[in-house]
Amino acid sequence: MLKSSIDDMLIQEAFKVLDEHISNDQKIAVAFSGGKDSTCLALLLLDWISERGRSDIDVILVHSDTLSEIPDMENWVSEFIETYKSHAKKLGVNIESIIKTPKPNETFYWRSLIRGYSAPTFSFRWCVYLLKRVPAREALIQVGNVKILLGHRDEESSARVTSLIRRGAICPLTAGKCGNYYYNIEGSSIKIYPIRSWSTGDVWKYLREWYSKINLENLFRLYLEGSLPARYGCWHCTLVKRQLAHYILREEYLYYEAARFIYRMISDIMWLRMPKDKGYSKLGPLTPVARAILARTLQLTEELSRIKFYGLDDAKIEGYTLREILFELSPSKANKIIQRIDHKVLKTEPWRYTSIENVRNIQKHREYVFKIAKYLHSRRAYIDQDVNDRLIEIYEQIIARR
Repeated sequence: MLKSSIDDMLIQEAFKVLDEHISNDQKIAVAFSGGKDSTCLALLLLDWISERGRSDIDVILVHSDTLSEIPDMENWVSEFIETYKSHAKKLGVNIESIIKTPKPNETFYWRSLIRGYSAPTFSFRWCVYLLKRVPAREALIQVGNVKILLGHRDEESSARVTSLIRRGAICPLTAGKCGNYYYNIEGSSIKIYPIRSWSTGDVWKYLREWYSKINLENLFRLYLEGSLPARYGCWHCTLVKRQLAHYILREEYLYYEAARFIYRMISDIMWLRMPKDKGYSKLGPLTPVARAILARTLQLTEELSRIKFYGLDDAKIEGYTLREILFELSPSKANKIIQRIDHKVLKTEPWRYTSIENVRNIQKHREYVFKIAKYLHSRRAYIDQDVNDRLIEIYEQIIARR
């Protein structure tokens, strides 16, 4: 592993921020996504606790689980939380963890297959609100009126910088010259950004210094020892051109990338969308044909990659997993559960729904399957060859098993 040391002045500046905002006998929360920045922040807090002898505080590690990450990331999150608790215990600090997920009927799988939600766009980012913001707000309510540490950095995203400035975390001077640069107040919550001025290089230097103290092997693998210039997120996100981790982490994830492209493609075909009268677009939910293709794509992606989608077996409704409701229960039983859970939406937006038989039965839509195959062929030039090969493999099996 490459050896390099982070500037001690940078660490001391971050410690100063923590000194100013964390008082005695206080409970604080750390927003932990599982990525490099939030991991860096969590470990920085342990360093600060050790150096300052601050065993008088309680720490809550808060993780907002979208139920849409790739399994490798969520496995790492679970592993780190337990390791972190064990390490903190040696310092005499109590660590509590809170993990919040979307409601089962707000997950990507339910929204896309049951309610027919199309791929998000920058004007219609339904997934961000339902999968991230709502669970995050619920977590904040649960932790109560505590200060929250976040690993946001200016270098990471210009959009995030704009967001921080809009919310009041602004200073006319440079980092380190003004306390307002490192925190802002939202409602009753005080949010603190100790590593806001750090570069990506600084983050990796700091993590390398921790490598021999705590098990970070899987984090480094996720980012290829710090050389992967990508942020992790929902595997199905269509707001990015490529999910780089799908190309680099494991070859099997190229099937995930192919499935992501199919979701984007069927959302863009006008005749695979129901018409609607309201909203910025006249294109409404995915048609039963589109949902059937997506459902079969998900099944084949799991079969061919031999990697199960995280979330399908983790969210439960009335004792049944999403996988059981969407793919395995008898149609009559599955439909009854869907109707009970979504009864309010069924009354207000009945046009969104189709029976689970329509979603599962690709044979019923066989005349459209070949039509879409032609469209798919015309789009081959827009995707990478490795992904294209997997995409064709998935679709050939859809045709073969229609």
